[in-house]
Amino acid sequence: MKRGNLHGTVAFLCVSFLLLSCGPKDHEESTQGWEQEMRQITQTLAKQHDAVRFPPGDFAERKVLTYNLKNLLANKEGRPVLFDGFLDDIIGQENETFVHFTCRLSDDPSEDRTVRFHLKCNYGDVRSLLDYPPEYHRLAEYLFLKGIRKDFLVLCVVTDVAKIVSHSVVGRSSEGSERVDLDIQSPDTFSARGELLRMVKYSTILSQDY
Repeated sequence: MKRGNLHGTVAFLCVSFLLLSCGPKDHEESTQGWEQEMRQITQTLAKQHDAVRFPPGDFAERKVLTYNLKNLLANKEGRPVLFDGFLDDIIGQENETFVHFTCRLSDDPSEDRTVRFHLKCNYGDVRSLLDYPPEYHRLAEYLFLKGIRKDFLVLCVVTDVAKIVSHSVVGRSSEGSERVDLDIQSPDTFSARGELLRMVKYSTILSQDY
């Protein structure tokens, strides 16, 4: 065998070995390790703070009314709320800092109902995000709302809840037809105000080795 062919064969075998060593089994074990770590963090935060885990499972099956939602989130017992949130924005207002998250109203991927959390926070809580803003992904929010992507685990105290009244008009037409039907949509959207206690970025756990 020629030396060039021998080197090529050895290189091929090395690459094949590396691919096999990083196969589906390793990926599955890595994913399981990450999921286990996140479950642990979620359970620890919920137990330490006696937190309300949001959203409840039955929200996918029933109409959510502002009165009931406020009783759950801004409860008289003062229990904090723990939810999965998508980072919308960070603003400074009158020497105070606020972080905004979007949360799904249920775990049903077909849902378009949401709660927008507006939380007062310390500047130090969000300084790293302001100094190094997260990468922009065009489909990130869509993937989050469909339950495919995770962003932040958020613990907060809610003081007030209100419904946001908004409408959108969508035009629909059949193929080959000049007629356009207007569909007026008004998905349930709520606003929750309060104070941030803690937030954990999922990617910081995902980057760990398992």
